[in-house]
Amino acid sequence: MDSERLIRRLAGIVGTEHVLVAESCALYTVDDRIPTAVVFPGDEQRLSGIMKLASSERLSVAPWGAERRSASEGFLRGSIWRLCSRG
Repeated sequence: MDSERLIRRLAGIVGTEHVLVAESCALYTVDDRIPTAVVFPGDEQRLSGIMKLASSERLSVAPWGAERRSASEGFLRGSIWRLCSRG
């Protein structure tokens, strides 16, 4: 899936205002790897939608929370994006 299509689909799940792209993702860089998108799901239903999309497209997902970087090893295929809480 190309990046633009991925971003549109993520925005359809959580709303455009809850998806960061491009330079806005730089704050979420780990080991010089900038994610394609950073997503703020907000609730379990939206998180489930994101995970279903990731699974169907064979994309890697990395959690991010508590204002610290999580382990990011293991990204083997697809786009890398991070899930963050809204609060």
